Amino acid sequence: MAIYQVLVVAALYISTAATQATVVPSYGTWIDPQCYANTPAPMIVSFGFQDSTMTIEKCLNAATTSGYKYAGVANGDHCFGGNIIRVPSPLALSACDKPCISNSAQICGGTDRIIIYRNGPVIVPAPYTSISGYNWMGCSVDSTTGQSLRHAVHAAASIGTLDCIQACSSLNYKLAGIKNGYQCFCGNALLNNAAMLTQFGGSCNSGCEGNPYEECGGAHALTVYRHGLDPITTGPGQTVQSYNGWTLSDCYTDSVSSRSLPSLVSFPAGDMTVEKCLDACHTRGFHLAGVEYGQECFCGNAIQSPGTVTATGCDAMQCVGNANQFCGGPARLLVYQHA
Repeated sequence: MAIYQVLVVAALYISTAATQATVVPSYGTWIDPQCYANTPAPMIVSFGFQDSTMTIEKCLNAATTSGYKYAGVANGDHCFGGNIIRVPSPLALSACDKPCISNSAQICGGTDRIIIYRNGPVIVPAPYTSISGYNWMGCSVDSTTGQSLRHAVHAAASIGTLDCIQACSSLNYKLAGIKNGYQCFCGNALLNNAAMLTQFGGSCNSGCEGNPYEECGGAHALTVYRHGLDPITTGPGQTVQSYNGWTLSDCYTDSVSSRSLPSLVSFPAGDMTVEKCLDACHTRGFHLAGVEYGQECFCGNAIQSPGTVTATGCDAMQCVGNANQFCGGPARLLVYQHA
């Protein structure tokens, strides 16, 4: 009986200690604790470690030594550091409720929760007006059908604005855009009727992974730059009815395993327009030409089985080289016929 009473008292003590855990309000220059869901990760993580003696101080000291602006603890024993918060809206602070594994008086995040501290003042990232021949256009917010630039490129391990612009420039793209602090996209037209905002901040609220003071888009938006005054198109898309002896035939189903038109014509990425496809097929002596998936061109002299006419899907994607035109869609071939 005595042993049972001791165990009960011990259990009550542990429970009481856990419920007494509180959020450390600040530590040195680290301030403003915020609780976030940890899936997907709210912070672009540059370092992390797990420690069976984890405390808030241990994590923040490690982040200070490494020079990071943000640091957080998750699940009681995991420490993470970085320079970019990419989720603007935290949870209620009470959503982080798990004590540190080595200090039951401190809150160290929770299950799928991370408590993040900031070192110093709030960082407000801003775009460049002009950099390396590219001029800031604005913040392109994703539409319901997608984002404005399609071609993803790997620019750098720790990306900054210049890294993305140089990557797009080397591939002869007119447009460069950065999203979510670290993703680089290129293009020659602004697709999907995505809204372009010209005020700072808003949906483009993430700093660059390589420099948190540079604006690098947001979770659903691109910070977009254009090369000089190069002409670009922005949509909305329309179906081209005729061009230079070619007339619109119909919309056909298509598949990778069985093409409706057999001859693929390759173009530089981001360069596809209806006219370029039709000219290419005409030069090769074909009487039928089709555009698909916004960037693919096929030629032939007869529709191959099992391709069939369909009433929908050929206005699903704008041409990557001209956002004012439709270029078919996924598994949909917009076909033209030459007289």
